[in-house]
Amino acid sequence: MIKFTGTSALQAHPVNEFGAIIDGAAIANILGGGTESMTKFIGTSALQYHPVDEQGNIIDATAIANAVNGSLSINSKQPAPSTSFILDSTGGDDENNGFTAPVQSFSRLEEVLNSYFWKQDNIFIAFLNYVGGDTLDLNGVEGIKNLSLSLSGNTLTNDFNISGGSIPVISVVGGTFDNCRSVVSDSNYVNFVSPVFINRNTSNCVEGNRVRRLDILNFTLTDCSCDQIVKTENVDSVDLALSFLSGTNSFDLFAASISLGHVKINGLIATIPGKIIDISADQAGGASFDINLANLSETTPSTYPAQYSLNGVAFPDLVPKGSFDDNADALTGGLTAGDFYVTTGLGANPLNVAGIVMQVQ
Repeated sequence: MIKFTGTSALQAHPVNEFGAIIDGAAIANILGGGTESMTKFIGTSALQYHPVDEQGNIIDATAIANAVNGSLSINSKQPAPSTSFILDSTGGDDENNGFTAPVQSFSRLEEVLNSYFWKQDNIFIAFLNYVGGDTLDLNGVEGIKNLSLSLSGNTLTNDFNISGGSIPVISVVGGTFDNCRSVVSDSNYVNFVSPVFINRNTSNCVEGNRVRRLDILNFTLTDCSCDQIVKTENVDSVDLALSFLSGTNSFDLFAASISLGHVKINGLIATIPGKIIDISADQAGGASFDINLANLSETTPSTYPAQYSLNGVAFPDLVPKGSFDDNADALTGGLTAGDFYVTTGLGANPLNVAGIVMQVQ
């Protein structure tokens, strides 16, 4: 219940987020399924809605009744009934009344996670009215194994920065990034699921610095004319899955500097409007690439340091060299093994569909 007012047991009352006393009638209303504003509630149904104390323990009906009747016995020593809450960027920071779960201050997220949810394995946070511009510094968070941050329904116009510390897995779900980017640093494993990038006209869309693993799955790109979509520095593993391109785009897909590990790139019949890989400087250490060449092509040949390889072989020229019915037609047309072409749709099944990128055998 976080806050009580009064100087004696008879004066002790729970208060809501604005410091107003929650009297017996309000508590009865809440316990009966009403919507009276209490300090904060957690849970996903009316039966799960319970106030919690500063350790995250449920303040049950008996404890509430005791508090109203003058007793200060509020700790039921039970685990929180839910690990989901909302971060509302319009809520501000209530320094006078403290904060409760869900918190309304992004700058205090680390403190909230450690105070209320440090014993929980899986935490889900939904963002509300969020436009970016904050740095979510979670380096001091302890005891949480999986943290999911939902940006779905939010259009960000300022950079989204996250430092995940020792949290094993952080998932960032959804979100529309309008000419802004997400910067991930000092993290173990961060997984972006279905982000949408639009109107990005400079730098990159996602940047990873000092990250063990960075995945970006099923991302959508519309009218982006940036240097590259993903850039990393000191990242051990990168997994990119491109699912959709629309509008007028101009970018290289992936670039890196300093200590790059394994890179896996896949796409669904996507032609990158630039290079798939653009690494011009010699790197410390080696890197390996696993690129689905059947599903990806590029308009400009990739560049990379000499020690890099694609599953042990040099990068081929991924730019299609014309349209042909099938493999035999391509060889007749002057292509050689390893070259790429686009199907005309006049070949036998399954090459009777135009636009399939094929490699000459």
